[in-house]
Amino acid sequence: PNADVMEGMAFRGGRCRGVVMTLGNHDRCWTKIELIEWVEPKVQAGETAGPHAAGVSRIALRTKNLREFVANLEARGVIFESRPQEIDIVGASGFALFGDPDGVLLELIEF
Repeated sequence: PNADVMEGMAFRGGRCRGVVMTLGNHDRCWTKIELIEWVEPKVQAGETAGPHAAGVSRIALRTKNLREFVANLEARGVIFESRPQEIDIVGASGFALFGDPDGVLLELIEF
């Protein structure tokens, strides 16, 4: 992805490699798991918070009307890590990120 998308995904620099596993074959109803390994910076054992940490770093939730949904959450006090970003990856058209109380990024993604 380009630099704007990488920043929008809250990667904040670094290099990673990964794989996407998809369950199901319907183009609109499938489960996806993304496994990412950070090459730079190298993940330290026991590091569990932050964009380059080991473990669950984000959970993606599919939504419709992304910009409207984000505006509704912002009106309720939710602070977003990134403004809605336009993308063209595996059928997705846009995403936005915000953190939960435990520091896990929640990704709203629209297809």
